[in-house]
Amino acid sequence: MLSQQKAGATGSGYFSIGERILFGSYNFMMYIIKSILPINLSAFHPFPPTNQSLPVEYYLSPLFFVGMAILFFYSLKRNRIVAFGLSFFLVNSLLIMQFFLVGSAIFADRYTYIPYIGLFYIAGWLIDRYAKNKMSRAYAIILPVSIILSILTFRQSSIWQNSAKLWDNAIKVQPSSKAYDNRAVLYRDEKNYQKAIEYYTKAVHINVIDHEGYTNRGNVYFDLQQYDSAYRDFQKSLSIKPDYYTAMDNLGAIYGLRGQFDSSIIILTKALSINPDYAPAYRNRGLAYAQSGHNEEAIKDFERSLKTQPDDPDIINFIGACYLALKKYPEALTNINKAIELKPDPHFYLNRAYCYNAMQQVEAARNDALTAKKGGLALDPAFAKLLGIE
Repeated sequence: MLSQQKAGATGSGYFSIGERILFGSYNFMMYIIKSILPINLSAFHPFPPTNQSLPVEYYLSPLFFVGMAILFFYSLKRNRIVAFGLSFFLVNSLLIMQFFLVGSAIFADRYTYIPYIGLFYIAGWLIDRYAKNKMSRAYAIILPVSIILSILTFRQSSIWQNSAKLWDNAIKVQPSSKAYDNRAVLYRDEKNYQKAIEYYTKAVHINVIDHEGYTNRGNVYFDLQQYDSAYRDFQKSLSIKPDYYTAMDNLGAIYGLRGQFDSSIIILTKALSINPDYAPAYRNRGLAYAQSGHNEEAIKDFERSLKTQPDDPDIINFIGACYLALKKYPEALTNINKAIELKPDPHFYLNRAYCYNAMQQVEAARNDALTAKKGGLALDPAFAKLLGIE
């Protein structure tokens, strides 16, 4: 519990104590049912959406728990075998029953490997009673069951071929915002932006408090340069989780693109007050500082960003551009040279051309400007004329 709390994976203000009791009894019921009928398994079993009523099986689960309790006390008066098996199962699975909320899944099959020893102890005892020391009778049960379970295991393992197949199966078996979110990530990586938006939209429709879903959909809109739509999604995410620094960072980037540098700096500073180690916010705030003429502050933020991304050529080039604006040409040249070594980007060459020109190294400036032009950049006419470039 302490390790989960440290990782920020515990607790939720969205479920009442009564709902948590239902979650615990539902888990108890489903873990036992899945041990008998291991079908419709999924890599992810979601919590019920907060904007919908709990399914009827949640309300029936306490009756199942009461039934098991009666069986437990009956066994105590007889041979205690069933009581021992149920106790072993319950004790070893108590912390994953979601009486204390941990993670984003209502239950997870992988946590039952040890607890199930208790249930299979009961199964072994029942088979032994039935067989009455006749191994042929025991094998008549064990062999068919083993074959069935082997087939089910083989079929289930096939969904783990790749992430796309895994989350497609999760959507088919247990449709949830998390499954749609994770599948949308893959579509975005494939640059299938429309499909990613479609799946993120399904995610937030299932779970209206899916702040990550709104932020991620906003990122796709950002990729498509649909900044107004991205802005709305980031704002929606923050209305759900006001301290979500990732959405703050993204919103700060939007403000920067709109030229609202003061607003950008304010919200990015707030994001960094929540997570001082979040490198993307330093980068975005550095850009806002640089574009608003606060080059010394920008350099500090860019250097802080480099602590986690020491070989980021874009950041190093930005530092060089800031030194160039401050007329500290040797420092500018050092950084821009390093950026070009890491990535020969035409923008870097153009920055170095301006630096060389300021240092009155006209021939070097001309060569870099020509390299930038060959790379597809349009030169400022006045600067091109100064260097004798047609």
